[in-house]
Amino acid sequence: MGREKISTAKNKAGRVEKRKSVSLPRLLRSAIQTVHEAVFITDREGLICFANPAFEKLTGFSAAEVLGHTPRLLGSGSQTRTFYRNMWEKLVNGKSWQGEFINKKKNGTLYTQGTSISPVFGRGGGITHFMAIATDISYEKKLEEQFFQAVKMDSLGRLAGGIAHDFNNLLTIINGYAEMVLADSGSGRIRENVQSIYNAGEKAARLISHILAFSRKQITYPRVLNVNGVVRELQQMIRGILGESIVLQIDLAADAAPIRIDYSQLEQVIMNLVVNARDAMPSGGSLLLSSVNFCMDDDFVGQHLGARKGEYVRLEITDSGRGMALELQQHVFEPFFTTKRLGEGTGLGLASVYGIVKQNGGYITFDSEPGKGTRFSIYFPRHAYPESGAAGDKSGEKKFPFGGRTVLLIEADDTVRKLTEKVLLASGFQVMESMTWPLAMRLVKENRHPLDLLLADVMTPEMPGWETAEKILAAHPEARVLLTSGYSEKHAALPGTSGQNIHFIRKPFNRQELLEKIGEVLDKKD
Repeated sequence: MGREKISTAKNKAGRVEKRKSVSLPRLLRSAIQTVHEAVFITDREGLICFANPAFEKLTGFSAAEVLGHTPRLLGSGSQTRTFYRNMWEKLVNGKSWQGEFINKKKNGTLYTQGTSISPVFGRGGGITHFMAIATDISYEKKLEEQFFQAVKMDSLGRLAGGIAHDFNNLLTIINGYAEMVLADSGSGRIRENVQSIYNAGEKAARLISHILAFSRKQITYPRVLNVNGVVRELQQMIRGILGESIVLQIDLAADAAPIRIDYSQLEQVIMNLVVNARDAMPSGGSLLLSSVNFCMDDDFVGQHLGARKGEYVRLEITDSGRGMALELQQHVFEPFFTTKRLGEGTGLGLASVYGIVKQNGGYITFDSEPGKGTRFSIYFPRHAYPESGAAGDKSGEKKFPFGGRTVLLIEADDTVRKLTEKVLLASGFQVMESMTWPLAMRLVKENRHPLDLLLADVMTPEMPGWETAEKILAAHPEARVLLTSGYSEKHAALPGTSGQNIHFIRKPFNRQELLEKIGEVLDKKD
């Protein structure tokens, strides 16, 4: 063993040459010493008798430190006895084993180790040793988890959005008729009962709004905002929510760039995370809100599936609470998942935060450890150019004198259509109603009066609402179009090819909201 051997071979000229060849044992040992994978060998009892340099790089333990020990030296306690029993049962029967361990390095760091173990047979055919080849697959496992989490969240979002769409139609009916009864009734027990129905319907509508936020299908009115300004505006409210036992700290970067987002959405993100943090600190603690400009580079994107390179503003909310166990962290953003007791939460807070961040092209991560608190980091794309303008005042009840105006109503749901027709008639409109676009087109052709407004659901049978709108606008270019949906304008995929004539309102809407929107649409100049 270890001696050089002489071999012969013919060269190109046909002459026999003598060559020196390294013995196979020496070659194998040299190869094992230089490979990137960790290689270690145990005897039949599982005691380590060899480890290559890559083993030390992987685990932090030198060969001298592990010789005579079993691989349990790396154990983290994550594997069960059944796991090890099944592994050894396969190995002692002469078969190879492949699998993964959650191991612990010398410095205490946990990592996922992909391992292949094979028995080594002696001359008599019996097993004398076991050889293991191991690699750190923590990075691959992290990307795999992120991928499956993203797929799961997208599927849940689609499901939630579909359910929300149907519920919004039902809530439009319930709230609409309750509102009409309230307008026609005086005082007394009946009015109180109807008011309770209406209030419950409004709460249900807000709940559906949370679901749509998670599924990224809610209607929004984005504008350019400064994160620092919004945090300062909410500061007093946040202090009230936290109470006296939780210390609020604010650390905002003076040069934090503007972002573009719906104000109510940003407020919802902040307040949901604040409430979550408060509930994680029942005995008091501290909460830190901070902002900073952040550049997502290749390294960050490589470590975070779904992240995109670019300039962002990072908003962080860090609490000193009880933190989350690893098994809970996998479900944090799932709708209706909550660790709170019955009646204390809907399980939609973090789900809606996730949906809002994604809807606005952002990215969200969190770090949490039991007993050491939780930090949520939200990355919103920086907006290069500030915009001016303020939202209009929509307070106060208004009257809508629409007498003499003609509206074409297209709605497939009979009950929603009849309710909307009553609201329109009561406000002075002449109403043509249809549940399909062919009938609507015939009504338009037969109508001798100018058409002022088309009010149609985006999900019109046989033809999308926006296509119907374009056909009707071709015949009545003076008309305005107001499309409705239980989804958002973005999800409705409005092409916007007809300029400012096409507008949008999301269900469920109440009488006041609908008429106010109609007034806005009819008064709008091209």
